Amino acid sequence: MQIFRDTGEELERRWRKAGYDEKVFPSIAADVLGSADIPSKVNAWELVEWILGQTELPVQQDLYGKFGDPPITLFNGPRFQFDVYFWLEGTTAVHQHSFCGAFQVFHGSSLHSQYKFETDRDLNYFARVGQTVLESCNILNVGDVQEIQPGEQYIHALFHLDQPSATVIARTTLSALNMPQYSYFKPGFAADPFFEAPITVKKIQFLSAAIRSDYEHADRLIEEFVRSNDFHTSFQMLQGLRPLLRQATFKEVFGIDAAGDRFDRIVSVVEEVHPDLGDLPRKLFTETLRLENIIALRNIVSDPEHRFFLALLLNVDHLEMVLSLIKERFPDTDPKERLLDWVSDLGNTRVIGDQYPNALGIADFDDFDTAVLEELIGGSSVEKIISSLLGDAAGEAESQRVASSIEKLKNSSVFGRLLEK
Repeated sequence: MQIFRDTGEELERRWRKAGYDEKVFPSIAADVLGSADIPSKVNAWELVEWILGQTELPVQQDLYGKFGDPPITLFNGPRFQFDVYFWLEGTTAVHQHSFCGAFQVFHGSSLHSQYKFETDRDLNYFARVGQTVLESCNILNVGDVQEIQPGEQYIHALFHLDQPSATVIARTTLSALNMPQYSYFKPGFAADPFFEAPITVKKIQFLSAAIRSDYEHADRLIEEFVRSNDFHTSFQMLQGLRPLLRQATFKEVFGIDAAGDRFDRIVSVVEEVHPDLGDLPRKLFTETLRLENIIALRNIVSDPEHRFFLALLLNVDHLEMVLSLIKERFPDTDPKERLLDWVSDLGNTRVIGDQYPNALGIADFDDFDTAVLEELIGGSSVEKIISSLLGDAAGEAESQRVASSIEKLKNSSVFGRLLEK
C-alpha cells in the first residue's frame, strides 16, 4: 500500500541522513509517523482487504505470527522494518525491547502502562529479582504515537481495549540493543522469555505428560525437579505446568475453597529450596492467578464499559489511578459513581454454569458488599463503616457482617490489590 511505502521511504531517508544512529531513531520514527498520520488516510479494514487482494507482499519478518494476531510487514528498510500488528485480545505482559523505534495506534484504543524495575540482585544473566513498580498509566487512542527506547528505559505493557486493535510500528532489525529482552512479573521478578535450555524444555514436556496421564508419581517427579534446579528453571517449569496443576481446583481461584492444592504444595517446596527469596515465589504465582481470574471474567463479559473496568483492574494497582483513568475515558461522569455502578452490574450478572458465582467472581456478593466497597474506597475505617451502614447501635452480629464483607472484598481477585494499597 502506497502510504506505508511512502512513510517507510521517508523514515529511511531521514535516518540515513542521521548516520543510522540508533539513539535518534525513536524520535525520528515518532516524528515521521506523526506527520504521515496514516490512520487518517486508511483504516484497518481497508488494509486487510488490500492485503487479501495482493499477489505479492514485502518479505515478512514474522511469517507465522509469533507477535501480533496477525502481524504484517509492509516495508523493509536496510536497517528497520515497518509493520502493522493486529490484536484480538488484550495482554498483561510487562516487557522491554532489545530494539528501538516508535509505534502509533492505528485502530481501537489501548491502556498503556509504564514501569520501572528496581533490581535487588541478578540471579544470573537471564533472571533477576527486585521490584516491578508501576509509574504511569494512560489511554492511547487512534493517532497517538509513542517512542520505543531500548532496554530498561522503556518498560511497558500495552493492553488492547477493543477488538480488534491495531498498531503501526517502525523498529530496528539489525541493532541488538540491551540484551536480554526481559519480561517482568509482579511484584518483582524479571526473566528473559526467549531463554531456553533444550534439556529443560524436554523435561517439562515429560512432566506435562505425566500429569495429563494421571501418573501416580507425577508430583514426586515435579518435586525432585524443583529440588535439583535453580529458581529460574523452576519458575519456567511452574509457568508451563500451572494450568494442569490447578485445573482440578478451579473454585480456589474465586476464594470459594481455601484448601491447599497440589500447585500450592509445589510452590512451598520452591520456597523451601530457595529460602533467600522469602515469599516471592508465592507472591509471583498468586499475582499470576489473579490476572488469569480477571481475564477469565473479562472473556465472559460483552459490555464495553464492563470490559474497560476489568481491564483497569488487570493493569492498575492504585485506586487513584483507576479513578483518574475512568475520568479520562468518561469525562462527564463522577468516577466513583461510575465504578460502583459497574460493580453493582457485574455483581448481579449471573453466569451459566457453576464455575463463576457472578461476573465479579465473588461468591454471595450483594448490595451490602457494594455499600461496604463504597465506604472502603472513600477511606472509611471499619468503625465508620459499621456506623454508616448499620447505625451506632449495631451489635456483634452486624459488626461481624461488615468484617466478613471487608474480608471477602480484600481476598477477591478483582479488588484485593486496590484495597491493600
